[in-house]
Amino acid sequence: MSGSFGGIYISSSGLYSSQAALNVTSSNISNADVEGYTRQQVMQTDLSPNYTDQTLYGGGTSISEIRHIRSAYLDASYREENSSLGYWQTTSSALTHIENSLSYSEENSLFNTSEEFFNAWEEASKSPDDASARVNVTQQGALMVETFDQLSKDLIALTDQIQTEITNTVDTINSISASINDLNKAIKIATSLGTNSTLLEDERNQLLDELSTYGDVNILEKSDGSIDVYFGNQTLINDSGNRTLSHTSLADGSTSLVWEDNGYPLELNTGTLKSLQDLTQTYTGPVPAFESDTIGFLSAYEQTLDYYATILVDEVNAIHSSSIDLDGGTGNAFFIAVDSDEPIGLSNIQVNPLLDDHTNLALSESGLSGDGSAASQISNLKDTALLSDGASSITFEQYCSQLTEWTGFTLQSATTHSETQNAVVYQLSNERLSVMAVSLDEEMNNMIMYQQSYNANAAVIDVLDQLLEQVINQM
Repeated sequence: MSGSFGGIYISSSGLYSSQAALNVTSSNISNADVEGYTRQQVMQTDLSPNYTDQTLYGGGTSISEIRHIRSAYLDASYREENSSLGYWQTTSSALTHIENSLSYSEENSLFNTSEEFFNAWEEASKSPDDASARVNVTQQGALMVETFDQLSKDLIALTDQIQTEITNTVDTINSISASINDLNKAIKIATSLGTNSTLLEDERNQLLDELSTYGDVNILEKSDGSIDVYFGNQTLINDSGNRTLSHTSLADGSTSLVWEDNGYPLELNTGTLKSLQDLTQTYTGPVPAFESDTIGFLSAYEQTLDYYATILVDEVNAIHSSSIDLDGGTGNAFFIAVDSDEPIGLSNIQVNPLLDDHTNLALSESGLSGDGSAASQISNLKDTALLSDGASSITFEQYCSQLTEWTGFTLQSATTHSETQNAVVYQLSNERLSVMAVSLDEEMNNMIMYQQSYNANAAVIDVLDQLLEQVINQM
């Protein structure tokens, strides 16, 4: 194309390109506050040059692509750290619940209840024939049982809550993977037709960010615009579609997570779902578990409490059942199982109903009036090293202290990890936003530049039109 018509064509291409750029700028500005929106950038390219009488001049311009301004490296880094944040936040939340349960009120904490229980025996040893002192022993025993029962119920409630969270999380993961798969299909079609799919990609990236909260996510980008998604180093989405997770709550409180298509277990490295799975694992290490970490913590905590309760019950019963009550009788255990078919333990303890009659409380070794020596023996259990911390023998008081320290230290460690990860994710989020977020100042500058370009091209066309009109009028 030559002459004035060629110039009109060149300037027209500039008009169209400037108009397209203004449309993209308008879209960026209108979506500046939309979460997950990625700023778009118009990329222009020059057209093939024209030749006229040995003269070479440009052929105009066209839009080569509307680019999505993102950093694949920052996206991957953000999702990796976000998975770790999800793990530690979930772990910290569960451990906070356990620590609060251990001392749900200062008055009814395990330490204070145990202290009051042994103190009641000490007072009874001083006045073994006093009815009020005897009744106080059974009442404090009932409070001891109530504390054990409350700790057990709290653990059961927390386990049930975690199982519910696992169910909801698996459902959410399945829903997200189905949505990403649908977006993959739509983006592939858009790419094949040469149309802009950036808004679809924004939606897909938001879902990938959300998915990374639940487990470690990696992606493989393909030339057709689709992606393969790997969840826990296993394929979640590919050209064949999305896979589905299923779960089963086991009798021991742990959870089995498997792929529905082949039954293979899901293997995660981090994330919310990994934390929930770790917390509910069955602990098989030494008891007490004062050296264990967060993996299997609920089970370890229950076994550690159960060990305390069992030793206390056995030692008290050994003395009481061989001592003499006010009527000269003997042989009654102070604590018995609620369900006689199950072993006595944290959730299966009660004060012997026979002791509702305080005369059946055995405080004497000799059976003589005023003899509270058996009660004194039970009181002295408080300061006797009857339990083990895995390295040495310790008292009930020392055991309670170590239990509290272990729980507190594990919680503090999880909280520290959570706070550190939160800071890392916050920093990466800001770095991502510096790349992908809309800068209104920059867009305003672009708007002025594209407006001036549009006006300049329009002015060129106007001049060329006048020249053509003059030529035609002179013919």
